[in-house]
This record gives sequence, structure tokens and C-alpha cells, in this order.
Amino acid sequence: MIFIYKIKQKINNSIALKTAVIFGGFVFAVFLILFSYLYLTEKKNLKLSLIDRGKFLSTIYSSISIRAMELGDDISLINNIQSLVEQQDVVHAMILSPQGNVIAHNKPTELGKMYDDNLSKKSSAVESMTIFTYPYRENASLFVYEFASPLISKGQKIGVLRFALTSRMVNESLERRLEFFSVIFILMVVLSVIISYFYGLSLSSPLVMARENLEDVEKETALLE
Repeated sequence: MIFIYKIKQKINNSIALKTAVIFGGFVFAVFLILFSYLYLTEKKNLKLSLIDRGKFLSTIYSSISIRAMELGDDISLINNIQSLVEQQDVVHAMILSPQGNVIAHNKPTELGKMYDDNLSKKSSAVESMTIFTYPYRENASLFVYEFASPLISKGQKIGVLRFALTSRMVNESLERRLEFFSVIFILMVVLSVIISYFYGLSLSSPLVMARENLEDVEKETALLE
């Protein structure tokens, strides 16, 4: 009897394990695709949110800067730039002349300088709001979104507002989302494997009973013959 019981258990476990592996693999693939899609969608939405915030800041501070430049109020102009750079994740802010020299900057030592790098030349030449993206210094995972907006007064370009936002908040939010998705993913896969294992056990019991009944019939048939 013990021998027969062990055989039954082996059959049950074998079917249950196969069911758990097949169903667990299916659930793993489904949730991997689902969570990858959710993560990429969240990443896209966070980036769009950052860009929208940059556009909003550009609109607000462009109008304030134009007004200060029209009045020749250099103090207000510099205060506005300092206020802009104090916004979350803004790493630098400045106003360039149409020729490319610095009219206002969050660092007083930069006033009057002429930047000759390609990005500064492109920024000073923009005719509409333009966004430039590049890695933040040596940190390849952190990106800078630089906004350049022309300052137009009475139909003439009097300068360019230039400021940069980093993707630090985006990266931190994505890390939190990834941790959350990873925990949920592991829990769902483990739970599905456990459920499928016990479901496999319930499926195997009728099969074992049917096999036993078939063997009994064969034995009875052999005795009658």
C-alpha cells in the first residue's frame, strides 16, 4: 500500500509540476510584456510632463524678461533669471543677445561673455522655442533638456531666453516605479505558480483514479479468461 501511495504521489507531483511550469511560464511572459509596456508608457509620460513644465516656464519668464528689457530694468532682468534658476531641476539660466553674448546670467561672472560652442550658437539663432537634449556631464543616465526661446519686442528679436532642466526627477520617479513593478511582478509570478501547482494536483487525482479503475478492469478480464 505504501508503494502504491508513493506512485500516486509521484504521478500527482509530476502533473502538478508540469502544470505549474507551463502556466507559470505563460504568466511570466504575459506580465513581463505588460509591465514593460507600463514602464515605457510611464517613462514617456514623465518626459512629456517635464517638457510641458519647461514650456510653461519658458512662456512665463519670456514675457517677464521682455518687459524688463523694454524698460531697461537690468536689476529686474537679473532677478528674474535668478528666480528661474531656483526652480526645481533648473541647472542654469541666461539671456543671450541676438549676437550671442550674455546679457543676464544666474552667475554674475558670466555677464558679457560670448559663448562660441555649437549649442550656444544654435540657441542664440533660434526663431521659435527649441528644445535641445544632451547627457548631463559624465552621468549618461541623466539628461538635460535645454529650452531656447526668442524674446520678441515690437516684431524684433531682442534676445534669447535659455535655461536647462535635468531629468533627475524623471529618473527618480522611474526608479520608484521600477521597484514597485518588480515587486508586483515577482509576487504575481510566484502566486500563479503556487496556484497552478495545486490546480495540477486537483487535475491529476481523477487521472490516477481512472488509471486504477482501468487496471482493475484489465485484471478482472484476465481472470475471467
